[in-house]
Amino acid sequence: VLMRSFRILASHREVALQRRCRSSETAPAEQASTASVTKLTRNPAWEKLVNLKSHKKLTKARKLPSPANVQSLKDLAASHPRWSHIPTLRRQWFDYLGTFWNFTSLEDWYTVRSDDVFDAPGGATLINNRFGGSHPQALMDAYPEHKWVYWKFMRLPRSLSKDPGLQRAFFEWAGTLLGIDEEHLDKWYSVPAQKLEEIGGHFIGTVFKSNISAALSVAYPDHEWLPWMFRSVPRHFWASVDNQRQFSDWYMKEKLQSSDLESWYSASTAHIRQYGGHGWLKRYKHSFVAALKHTYPEHAWLDWKFTHVPHNFWTMAANRRRYFEWLGEQLGFKSYE
Repeated sequence: VLMRSFRILASHREVALQRRCRSSETAPAEQASTASVTKLTRNPAWEKLVNLKSHKKLTKARKLPSPANVQSLKDLAASHPRWSHIPTLRRQWFDYLGTFWNFTSLEDWYTVRSDDVFDAPGGATLINNRFGGSHPQALMDAYPEHKWVYWKFMRLPRSLSKDPGLQRAFFEWAGTLLGIDEEHLDKWYSVPAQKLEEIGGHFIGTVFKSNISAALSVAYPDHEWLPWMFRSVPRHFWASVDNQRQFSDWYMKEKLQSSDLESWYSASTAHIRQYGGHGWLKRYKHSFVAALKHTYPEHAWLDWKFTHVPHNFWTMAANRRRYFEWLGEQLGFKSYE
């Protein structure tokens, strides 16, 4: 049923295109050229980082095939009832289309949208019937000898987006642009996910919901990634006590260089924020005393030993009494006398 629906949709597209071509033969040339263009959207960051100078003439509009080209494509489709199943005819179909668009190399196909291909005669039939609606996969099949860079396409098939090998290949490629190699993977902490999505890393948004730490963990599973060192952590990350404890254990070991909870008394909020603990503190109204009490409830914390005591701590009589009782024990007092 689904395949039949695709065929019906493809036939409707072709009929509409034929009508458009017939009307363009009688209309003025200026009107025909204006009515037969499809705008291409391009991201400025993509054009800057990926050198596609030869494509600039295509960034304004993509013309639909002229009546002569339409006839060439239709003749090809009519040459065999199952033309879309024959590799040589599929390649010839893309050759016809690329010639009309004045493509000088296969690299030009990176600027093409799926709609541009679907609108060409036979395009919907070819792409839907054989390649699940993915024109990049159709191109890879038609030109297997070309080394395709998958993420340069305007839209990467979801099946390819989930491939860990391709995800790692993308980070390696992007790393060469940003000066990040496998010996300095920690440099990824300062790269925002949005910038990577703009240069072709769409899978970071579609597969990992813009969680760059999760994407890197899949691409480099042998590297120990610290989520709090990225510019942003996953949503609700700090709501987990396990995550809070993971951060505080790491901070105590690496930054306080201690395994004793007593070392926290010498820590400062500014230093904690510097190493990714801003979200942890924010959850407890920027009081790391309160944060520690919730993260390590088994420890008996003495508020007055911290650099700064909680706000209004000394206004409570119970706190003042507890302090003097502790101080008496430290001085060896056995009675109030």
